[in-house]
This record gives sequence, C-alpha cells and structure tokens, in this order.
Amino acid sequence: MYFNVMEKIEDKTNKTNKTNKNLKYCSPKNINKPTLFNKNTLILLINAWNASKEDKIEYNKSFTISKLTELLNNKIKPICNDKEYWCWPSAIKELSKDYKTKEIIKKIEENDLRPEMPVEWYKNPIEWLSIMI
Repeated sequence: MYFNVMEKIEDKTNKTNKTNKNLKYCSPKNINKPTLFNKNTLILLINAWNASKEDKIEYNKSFTISKLTELLNNKIKPICNDKEYWCWPSAIKELSKDYKTKEIIKKIEENDLRPEMPVEWYKNPIEWLSIMI
C-alpha cells in the first residue's frame, strides 16, 4: 500500500515538473494553455518545415493539437531534444531559406515564447526589480 501511494505521488510530481518545464518557456499569455503552441501555430511550423525539408510531415487540419505536436516532435527530434518545444521555431527558422517564412517564425517567437533574459541579468538576477522602482 505504501509503495502504491509513493508511486502515485512520484508520478504526479513528474507530470508537474514536465508541465512546469514547458511553462518556463511560455509567453505569459499562453500560461493557461495545455500546450506551448496553439493549432494554427503548429500548422505554420509544420508548413515551414515542409517547405524547407524533403522529409515532409503529412497532416490533416482536423488533427488535434496533440497529434500535430507529436508529428512535429518526431521529425525535429534530431535537431531539438525530445519535446523541447521552445527550440522548434528557431530550428525551423535556421532551416528555412525563405524570408517570409523567417518573418512568420520570428512573430511566433515573439508572441508564443517568453523572451530571453538579458545577459546582464545573469550577473545580477534581481536587476530587473530596479526597473520597477
């Protein structure tokens, strides 16, 4: 009995950690969404992948967000580690030769991902607080 309870607690903790890991990269406006990217964004990323790679991702617009996420993740794993969704836009942008595609992905990065912390803040992680005063 004790082991079953501990397994459940551990399982719940692992799920929470995975969720928190993804939220770390989410734009604050996406915090309450179950995935990092919405369906339209996933389709844009898949189309950008397909435009720049011979190894196309076959999908249907009726696929769920989970299915689209899985398809893209399976193709991009060699470039971005498994399920590192925040890596996808920049990886696909690097593969693309099309200026318009790069601009679309830049907007995805700006709107759906949390901005990178300025390098200066690594030296003094509470520096941003001084801006608020």
